Amino acid sequence: MTQNEYQIALGKIYDRCAQDKVFRKRFIADPKTVIQEQGIDLPSHLKFKVVENQKPNALTLHLPPKPDQELSDEELESVAGGSSLSTMTSFMVQTTSTIASAIDAAVSVFAHSVGSPKK
Repeated sequence: MTQNEYQIALGKIYDRCAQDKVFRKRFIADPKTVIQEQGIDLPSHLKFKVVENQKPNALTLHLPPKPDQELSDEELESVAGGSSLSTMTSFMVQTTSTIASAIDAAVSVFAHSVGSPKK
């Protein structure tokens, strides 16, 4: 699935949430299943949490984990193997790109749902 297709699928979910209270509650309760039903493949270890903004002009952003957190056993093994810098750099670049894309999609959907400011 391309980034554009992902954004379109997520936009459809947001649009339906805005119009269907039952669907919205279901998305809040089980976002991963709802996203997968749109044809988006997700890794099994990935967890989702939907945070419902209470104000129409609010956008909730979440920071990624602190980089000084302890490494997992898998990450420690990659350090011992000597490939950690490139592996971790690649992971950080991919994560940053994913976060930036998610923020871009959220802002786009937010702008669409609120509409353009009137002059």
